Amino acid sequence: MPINYQEIYTQIKEVGKGAKERKQKKEDAQKLAQELLERHSSDLDFLRSKVDSAKQADANIRCAVPLDEALASHYPTPDSVIQAHTHRR
Repeated sequence: MPINYQEIYTQIKEVGKGAKERKQKKEDAQKLAQELLERHSSDLDFLRSKVDSAKQADANIRCAVPLDEALASHYPTPDSVIQAHTHRR
């Protein structure tokens, strides 16, 4: 069976176009996710309501529910295992 190089070249170009579009779509989604995190990180009531809505749509959903810390909160790493153990209490 002969190889149609022109057809292969066309297909490669099409895949390349799709890759650029997928990359842009991914970057846009990441930017939106970062903006939403910054906007809603401390709005725990809003986040809990989103979890409740998701549970109503799918009772089998599994996710973390924010309690009393912002989603974007962060802490320095402990200097030692002993300090890590006492920090959790």
